[in-house]
Amino acid sequence: LVAARDPELNARYASLHDRTVERLASTLAGLHERAGILPAVPVATMARFVLAIGVGVTLERTADADVLGDDELLSMMTNAFGLAS
Repeated sequence: LVAARDPELNARYASLHDRTVERLASTLAGLHERAGILPAVPVATMARFVLAIGVGVTLERTADADVLGDDELLSMMTNAFGLAS
């Protein structure tokens, strides 16, 4: 939120965020390749989705630390991206 109000800070944040998206997209591409399947959507879109979900999970866990356990999240994400075996 602070970066949204400060153009210089926002530019730095956006640059770092883009690198994070690129690295996560690369990882997701590798997972799909090893699984021998084509991504259902562009891997950059998947990466942004994962990051957005992460922010939401953090907020939910702030309200209740026992919600959305890691195993549940992994199962949902695996199924969402078609990586379930």
